[in-house]
Order: sequence, then C-alpha cells, then structure tokens
Amino acid sequence: MLSGEVFVAHHAVPLIAKGQVKSVLEVFHRSQLFPDPEWLEFFEVLAAQGAIAIDNASEEFQIMCKHPVYAYNMLSQIFFLRQALNIPYCHHERWDGTGYPRGLRGEHIPLEARIFAVVDVWDALRSDRPYRKAWSNEKAQGYINENRGKHFDPVVVDAFLKMIA
Repeated sequence: MLSGEVFVAHHAVPLIAKGQVKSVLEVFHRSQLFPDPEWLEFFEVLAAQGAIAIDNASEEFQIMCKHPVYAYNMLSQIFFLRQALNIPYCHHERWDGTGYPRGLRGEHIPLEARIFAVVDVWDALRSDRPYRKAWSNEKAQGYINENRGKHFDPVVVDAFLKMIA
C-alpha cells in the first residue's frame, strides 16, 4: 500500500492499554516534519485514547461472542425449541473455522446454522442501521458471494443466490 509513496518523515507510538501493546499509531508525512512538544504531547494523548478504544472494543467483542452460548443455555430450557438449538448456538461459526463460539469448520457446522448464517447476514446488510444505510441487493449479493468458502458454505451460498435471483 505504501509502495510508490514518497514519505520523508515518520512518527510512531505504541498503543498501550493495561500494560499490553495493542497496536501502533503511525503518521507518515511527505515533507519534513519538525514536531514541537505540543504536537508530540497531542500525538501521545491520541495514542493513549486509541489504545483504550481498541482495548474496549476487544473486551466488548469477547462479551458479544458469548451471546450464542447464552442463547443456547436459555433456549435449551424450552422443550419444543431443543431441536432448533443449533441455529442460535452455531450461526456465528464460519466455514473457514474462524467463527465463534466453538471455532467449528466446514461441515462440522450444523447445516441449519450454515443456512441461517447466510440469511442472517443478508438481512443485516439489506437493513438500515444507525451507522449505515441498507445495502443494495447487488452489493449484498456480492458480499455473500465473495465470502463463500470463507464465512459461508459455498453450496448454501449457491442455493441462496439462485433462490433470490
């Protein structure tokens, strides 16, 4: 991404939260940059705030990843829903094994959860959210197709795209 750029100044500061390096904030400049103490202090404060935001987004993500387990535990108490528990429990698993809560891969993910995962993402992309407008059919289809074999079961994606065509 940086090839072809002509940067002559670079400043970097680690993003540290709770004693751990979370990332690095870097500033590249195409001309000489002689930062004064005020600029350096601002840069360090910005890095500290960024580290806190990244750390909070991580703890928050870990909590969010527990919702399939919570759903499984709550719904398993309802007798007539027991046969459908694989859907709330496994719909965030990914075909390539990078999902949650168990990191299942491929056909180890229950079929009903693989189907629901595609429908769930389709619905999320096609709906307005507070932070973005709904995507067009074409853009949502493109996203789902691009993620076949990564996020989604390729056979389910093919059937879904054929069905909505």
